[in-house]
Amino acid sequence: MPTTVTSTSGNTYHLFQLAEPSYWEPEESIRFEELENDLGDGYFSQALYGANTGLRSWKLKLGTLAHTDVLPNTVTDVSGATVSREEYLWNLFCHTKVTGEPFVFTSPRDGQYHLVRFADKELSYQKMRVKIYSTGVELKQVRIPGESVFSLDVTDITVFDESARQYIGDTAFAIGLWPIALASGGASLTVTGDVTEVAAELNSHAIKRFNSSASTGYVKQQIDGSTVREAFLVMKMREATFSNAAGVFADRAGGPDVLIGSSGTSKFANPSLSGFTYKLNGLTYAQSDLQAPMNAWGVVHLRYETGWEFANGVQFGRDGTTGGTYALMDLAEIVLLTEIQPTTFGLDMTEYLSVKYGI
Repeated sequence: MPTTVTSTSGNTYHLFQLAEPSYWEPEESIRFEELENDLGDGYFSQALYGANTGLRSWKLKLGTLAHTDVLPNTVTDVSGATVSREEYLWNLFCHTKVTGEPFVFTSPRDGQYHLVRFADKELSYQKMRVKIYSTGVELKQVRIPGESVFSLDVTDITVFDESARQYIGDTAFAIGLWPIALASGGASLTVTGDVTEVAAELNSHAIKRFNSSASTGYVKQQIDGSTVREAFLVMKMREATFSNAAGVFADRAGGPDVLIGSSGTSKFANPSLSGFTYKLNGLTYAQSDLQAPMNAWGVVHLRYETGWEFANGVQFGRDGTTGGTYALMDLAEIVLLTEIQPTTFGLDMTEYLSVKYGI
């Protein structure tokens, strides 16, 4: 087991070292902050004012924590020392209370990493014979701007950003590789025209800027056979309203136009699809009102149960159907999924991207 986890901003946090068998029957909870008005006869109104991913907590019962005099079972504590499990918990509790630093806990339910702190103000031990101790603690999820330790990898997910190195090179990144999971046999990715990289632009992360000086820039994938059912785009349109039917995400030639700006508005065009969902920063919008992130960074989440079939490959920055429809946009990261994921995955991915890029 690793002893530390590196966050999206590069900071290192201690990873809780007591194995799951140490805390039998862990209790995991999730809480949503909401205002609810009971209107009678089963009718109600509700407003969520906290995170739409909720706030998690864990109650752990640690029934047999042995002193070093009893068993050789040891772990590495927050300072790097080798200690007994009993001393480990004591040291970690004192360290976090004195420094205020959170640590990372692995959820027994889904294996996900979370930043946590002790909810308890007091740690008490019950001593049994031969220096065996029992206790219980409650851990509470914490959030820090720009810091995420989520690990959201799945087998059919593809990601490109400045760290994933899908684009090769610095400002040119002329040719790269598109992951095999998206298209059979893999695919080459070609950057054409006015597309540049801007270093440390968004929460210390590099971004790709399309068409800042000329309407010539787009990125295309050349091999066909791709199906996309979910997509996440960390993006910004650099205008208050669309100056044209800007192609943000589309087929290379005549296929589906997934995200196209509606000229003269701040909305994306209505796709009129059954089983389609659009979210911006976690908020769901009707297909007739797809608010785009205009002059502001946002996390766009697209979900289409049937899936978009890209017969000619995918393209970003230009409409594949109408000529001259280039997008004045910035892109920080794109996540494409070939299969529909659980709703909770979409919430976690949105939070992960929002925290990572400080949105």
